[in-house]
Amino acid sequence: MGNVVAKAGGLARNPSLSKRSQSSGSAKAPSRLSSLSRLVRRSITGQAAAANSRHQLEARLAEVIKAKAAGADASAKKVSFNRLLLRFGTLHEGFQACRQVFSDLVGGLEDGELSQAQLQEACRTLGYNLDDASLATIFDGTDIDGSRALNVHEFLATMAILHILKGPEDVERVPAAVLASWRTAEQAFMAFASSRHGWIEKDELMAMMHEGATDQVRHSDRGSGGDPIRSIAQKRFEELDKFHTGRVSFLEFLFCLEGWVDDAEEEAAS
Repeated sequence: MGNVVAKAGGLARNPSLSKRSQSSGSAKAPSRLSSLSRLVRRSITGQAAAANSRHQLEARLAEVIKAKAAGADASAKKVSFNRLLLRFGTLHEGFQACRQVFSDLVGGLEDGELSQAQLQEACRTLGYNLDDASLATIFDGTDIDGSRALNVHEFLATMAILHILKGPEDVERVPAAVLASWRTAEQAFMAFASSRHGWIEKDELMAMMHEGATDQVRHSDRGSGGDPIRSIAQKRFEELDKFHTGRVSFLEFLFCLEGWVDDAEEEAAS
């Protein structure tokens, strides 16, 4: 026991050991701070990269939509807002079928996610054959949170974008309900977006909703002198303008449309 006490006392009195202990302890805090700083920098860099990829994808989608609008039959009847609402059932069926495809791909996991390699395999299975660079652009652009994996909502948007950019080489490999929903989503967006720019502008949304309203609703002020359609349209535009740019891309439209369709289905079932 005396030897143990003596050794302990010796350690306490040894100035070199004390200094080393102090320096070692003081070095740990900066090291932890450096690790945290690196993580923060990585996160910011990842978010910036994800935003840049999204911008590139949105610009590409806008060009494709403009080309489609330019080649469309000018005499064809535009889809009204009310007719779009009637198609929510078709969209819901297609979304549900696409969610089942996603569930099968991730092994039925409730919070499953899809890697880029898994997405590439899924595309081949469904008949969407893209080169690696194109697939990477779409994957990075729809990976909104920059997690390097797609959740079910990002997967739905990805499949709709694949359809509008390329389409399947063999439609028999894609569930009919899924194909119908993507066609409807494209038509819905094209009903809002003009052939001039390929984006939804706020004025277009206001005009579309006023067009779909009855005269009674359009001119009702409920005693306040306001415009009920304008307030509804304002709310809808804020929901659509996910990234706060003042206009709505096809990518933003898809994310919002999924929520609207699910809400409508829940209301119909209640």
